Amino acid sequence: MRKSGKKFAAARQQVPPRPHTIEDAVPLMQKVKFAKFDETVELAMRLGVDPKHADQMVRGTVVLPHGLGRTKRVLAIAGGEKQKEAQEAGADVVVGSHAHILLGGGYLRGAYVHYGLGNFVFSASRDATRATGVLNLTLTDGVVSASTWTPARITDSIPQPLDPDSAAAASAQWESLRDCTGLSPVPG
Repeated sequence: MRKSGKKFAAARQQVPPRPHTIEDAVPLMQKVKFAKFDETVELAMRLGVDPKHADQMVRGTVVLPHGLGRTKRVLAIAGGEKQKEAQEAGADVVVGSHAHILLGGGYLRGAYVHYGLGNFVFSASRDATRATGVLNLTLTDGVVSASTWTPARITDSIPQPLDPDSAAAASAQWESLRDCTGLSPVPG
């Protein structure tokens, strides 16, 4: 069995073995850190969902670039009216709930809003549910300043990149999904 170092053991002794609220955990993490670099923090949350039901599965990842002590940015994953509420409450990025098909995306009053990114790993049975891709958002000074869509197609339950001609057509199709949303293709 691997043995932990002295600094890690000392930090562990300062943390009570119980669940902590965010308000308690953040100052505690700052107090017990000992490395000279931004350390990793693991977070476990009880969401109250049953992953056996397709409509309750939670999927996705977020890469936070700056660690503690920086300006907070909010990403909301919501459906229906909750998307509008999240945007009005100040969310920086609002992404629609898992709609199984691609829907429109763009800028709305300073926030980036996307109504649905489709499937990513899925046994797709219809052509519309096979369309997928990766949305890359660029943040400048904490604000979404650009978006790039890399289209793909689900084949044998795995997303596969498209050839350049098909990718250009799929990107144009993705851009056209914005037409009926009232969203802008550019910030501002």
